[in-house]
Amino acid sequence: MDRPARGRSGAEAAQEAELERDADGQLLCPPAGPATDPAFDNKLLAPAIERYDRARTAFAAAEDGLEADARLGALTGAEREIRALVESRTRPTWDAVWRGLDLLAGLPEGARVEERWTRDRWSFTGHRDRVTAGEPPQPRRDDAVTAANKLATREREQARLEAQEALDDPLAMAARRLSGEAFAGEVVDVVMAYSESKRPSPRPLVTVRTEDRPHLAERVRAYRSLGGSRRRRSSSATRTARTAVCWSCVSWTRWAGARSRRRARSRRRATACASRCSSTNRAAGRSCPTRRRPRGPMAARPVRRPYRSPPTR
Repeated sequence: MDRPARGRSGAEAAQEAELERDADGQLLCPPAGPATDPAFDNKLLAPAIERYDRARTAFAAAEDGLEADARLGALTGAEREIRALVESRTRPTWDAVWRGLDLLAGLPEGARVEERWTRDRWSFTGHRDRVTAGEPPQPRRDDAVTAANKLATREREQARLEAQEALDDPLAMAARRLSGEAFAGEVVDVVMAYSESKRPSPRPLVTVRTEDRPHLAERVRAYRSLGGSRRRRSSSATRTARTAVCWSCVSWTRWAGARSRRRARSRRRATACASRCSSTNRAAGRSCPTRRRPRGPMAARPVRRPYRSPPTR
């Protein structure tokens, strides 16, 4: 956890921390695991335990009070010696753990941590609401459809977590770049193309120059991270322009692209905006379009009411 001394590399400092010993043959940095160093066990810990055992046996064999008090002092000293030896092996690890936690607390928060925290809270809130509403508990064994849905959801969330950690942590991203799961490069050329379907969609051909070696094959989808955005988008996604038109009773939005036009139809709604539309167009120097209805597939059509015959007496 400590920085290497001036003029020494991190590899040299790590090797010294792992292998260097003092004049008594003990490691300068004790191991941070349950298995202690054999030199410590044989030269320090084992003799101390033997002294403790002898002092305890002598204390149990004491015949009078004065002799028992004297042997109790020897037993207490042997116990303190073992406690000091064990603390000398465990205290460095304890201090290193808290120094590491302090270093982690000083790091900036990842850009996607808040999003994951919000999803976790909503998930817990939904479970709490189900329990409060008196819904039956989860069955011991799910049916095939429920089990498949749960498995797919968990696999998707695990993949999302790993991707977000790689985007937030440069070290994790470096590991993925070395393994070929991710790559970084520069876009050098973009050729606009469209799909060969009844409703052509933009499919630009992007040429990227990179020094990595990603594992790419046919029909493999590559995702890119938009600068500062928490969302991932496919490399084939393009930004579309939109135009808003408003007249007397209808407000609609036209989006570029066939799929966006279908979305625009669902977003069309009636609004009472005659005065606002007129004032907006007068301020912009345009004629108010309330008197002329638009033409085309996005034009608002009047609602046809079913014919009802007059009531008969």
